[in-house]
Amino acid sequence: MARTSSLGVQFKGVNITKDIQTEMESFSYNDNATGTADDISMVLSDRKRHWLDDWEINQGDEIIAIIYTQNWRHDGDFREKNCGRHYLDVPRLSGYPRKVNLKASSIPINHNLKTPITQVWADIRLDNIANDIAWRNGMRLFVDSRDLRHYGTLKRERTSDLNFLEELCRESGHGFKIRNNTIIIYDLIEYMKRPAVLEIWDGAKIPAPNSPQNYNIAEDYDFSFGDDTNYDAVNVSYRGSGNSGTIRGQFIRPNNNGWKVYEMEDVYVSSVADANYLARRKLFQLNKEAVRCSITIMGDTDYAAATCVDLKGFGQYSGKYFVERVYHSKSPEYKCELEMFRTFEI
Repeated sequence: MARTSSLGVQFKGVNITKDIQTEMESFSYNDNATGTADDISMVLSDRKRHWLDDWEINQGDEIIAIIYTQNWRHDGDFREKNCGRHYLDVPRLSGYPRKVNLKASSIPINHNLKTPITQVWADIRLDNIANDIAWRNGMRLFVDSRDLRHYGTLKRERTSDLNFLEELCRESGHGFKIRNNTIIIYDLIEYMKRPAVLEIWDGAKIPAPNSPQNYNIAEDYDFSFGDDTNYDAVNVSYRGSGNSGTIRGQFIRPNNNGWKVYEMEDVYVSSVADANYLARRKLFQLNKEAVRCSITIMGDTDYAAATCVDLKGFGQYSGKYFVERVYHSKSPEYKCELEMFRTFEI
């Protein structure tokens, strides 16, 4: 049976899939591991004038897209990927011919997440701060980490909840995203250590006599390399006010082969333990840029951000990679583009 892919769409709680299935011209979904909101985009013809005459459309309207695949890897292989709840940005209707351009973000438009405020905390942990922000915005919180940063004092001045929490997660080596009205925080280092969920091959290196249809084969690839990375250690120092002295911390990479050191000076830390923690997390941020790869491949609902994959047949650049972004697109073929970095010991 033929391999096919299709898209299901719910708009403001109503399934409109049958109404638009012959009018969908292109669709894309950005699944990001951290730091950037997920988003969807679709272009549709409006020959039936649903969008022009029948359906009221406004900024902030909820839209849910689901990718379906049929007979994908073999006959009877049916899969689906729910892209989650998204909220419309400003829609565009144009003509002629009549078209509708919809873009939507995983962050609700009417939330106060982007409103700048000033706030002070004392003796608090990252998850407690996140809980305050989730409660204030009527959201849920999911935390998957056993190694959360503790702050002696913390002050924010005229910054939004979204930017503030994103920055705290970034500097502490944690992933941060919003999905289905839930703030998600997880330990990037621990997720990087997880086993690969699938393999991606250079098609020329598939072991004979195996059938290529049983493999995930890269259609094209692009490796890039950081120019300020591969550090062996990070030093942190902070001189407090008065006679409190200087707090120092350090993290040295396991099995390091040299002594390339990154210095963090005058960065607030509350204790030696906090300085050591921050040093390890900074080393992660620096060294994850050492080897990056972008791969375009036949679409698959199994591809997801914040997972690990094994690259096979790519010579010295084979190995385990952490997926930071998956770009799903359908116009009309279903393709995926994966952006990832090579994992490392830390």
